[in-house]
Amino acid sequence: MVYNPSDLVIKASGNQAVNVNPTHGVDFKITNRGSDWLWACFSVFGFLTALYTLLLFLNRVGNRFKKVVYASIVWIGIVMTFNYYAMASNLGWAGINAEFNNITVSNQSANPGVRQIFYTKFIAWVLSWPAYILIIEASSLEGDFDGARLFDLLEAYLIQVGGLEVLSIGLLLSSLIKSTYKWGFWVFAASGVITYSAFFVYRHIFQLYTRGLKLLILFVSIVVILLYPVAYALSDGGNVIQPDAAAVFFGILDWCSFVILPIFISWVSCSGSASFLPTIFKERKLPEKPAADTEKQEPASIRASGETEIPEVVDTGDSEEST
Repeated sequence: MVYNPSDLVIKASGNQAVNVNPTHGVDFKITNRGSDWLWACFSVFGFLTALYTLLLFLNRVGNRFKKVVYASIVWIGIVMTFNYYAMASNLGWAGINAEFNNITVSNQSANPGVRQIFYTKFIAWVLSWPAYILIIEASSLEGDFDGARLFDLLEAYLIQVGGLEVLSIGLLLSSLIKSTYKWGFWVFAASGVITYSAFFVYRHIFQLYTRGLKLLILFVSIVVILLYPVAYALSDGGNVIQPDAAAVFFGILDWCSFVILPIFISWVSCSGSASFLPTIFKERKLPEKPAADTEKQEPASIRASGETEIPEVVDTGDSEEST
């Protein structure tokens, strides 16, 4: 049999990640189309990382708020770029027996079949949520910043990060269990995200008095985060949708949480015309001292210790008449 070199070039072109890194012993797995979508997500996060790294170095001297937000976005971009590179390359996964047989394939090895679980996405969430909360909290600071407010900020930050970390760790542990006990960890994850959402709403409405467009965007972010356990229940947990569809679902959620919201905060909150730009990150000038009022009477001098007050003698003219 004679091989045409042009055929080899054609076969080698395109996305070959699924063929180069094949899956073995797995029934429900990503295909070339799913890998193509993951490569697109990788490109978006890679571009985001490069862009905000450049902006970070261009703003080395200037607004402190911009530097905090840019550095946080760069961290998120790096983590998510690693994550989507692994998934697009068909790496960083484990084969777990599905609990339900909601979807089937023709050559299924077991009943229910074995599903491909990308554990890298859970690790990426664990590493990204702290920076995500830092961006939101930094954009909400207003007024003077003292020690009491520092502890309030730290408390709010830890509560919110804790809720989202419980979400990520709970879903990770749930995805690696094949029995029905996986849903216990899912309940833990759902409890964490509900706690986060309730505290988030209370803080921004009743503590920070957030209003307007920013409040609307933050409410949308809450809805997006609440969809993470739903997406897991339909994919890795309940085995209702194929891994390709799950990759699209989680990819859209990650875009909303880690691309759209940070860009909104960095380009709107950091603009000088934004009404909610925190004054702590602005260049503040010391207030000028008011000019002394010459009309005001100077206060009476304080007597030193041991001095006796001598009453003032008023000359009424009586002494001249007596002489």
